[in-house]
Amino acid sequence: HPRRTVRKFIQQMFRYGILRVHMFKKHKSAVKITHIIPPAFVVTIVLLSVLTLDSVLDPIFLAAVLISYFLVNLLSVLLKSTKENLHFVLLVSFLIFLLHFSWGLGFIVGLFLPRSKRW
Repeated sequence: HPRRTVRKFIQQMFRYGILRVHMFKKHKSAVKITHIIPPAFVVTIVLLSVLTLDSVLDPIFLAAVLISYFLVNLLSVLLKSTKENLHFVLLVSFLIFLLHFSWGLGFIVGLFLPRSKRW
C-alpha cells in the first residue's frame, strides 16, 4: 500500500532490497538481471563519488553519469504521464531515484546480514 511519507517509502524499499537477498539465498534460480541493476547503480555511484573525492576521476564524469540517469528517468516518467498529471513529473522522477537507491542499498546491506525475523 502507498506510504504516507517519503521516509516511510524509503524504509519500505530498503527493507524490500534486504528481503530480496534473503529470497535469492533460498531460491538461487529466482535471480534476474533486473534485480541486480539497483545495487550495481548504488555501487557505481558510491565508487565514482569516492574516486572523484580522491581526485582520481574528473567530477564531470560523475556528473555525466548522474545527468544521464536523471534524463532517462525523466523521459520514462514523461512517456508514462498524461496531460492531467504532468505537474507531478519531477516529483515522480525523484521518487523513482529514491526507490532505486534505497532498494539497491538495502540489497547490498542484505548481502551481509544474517536472516532475521525483523526483515
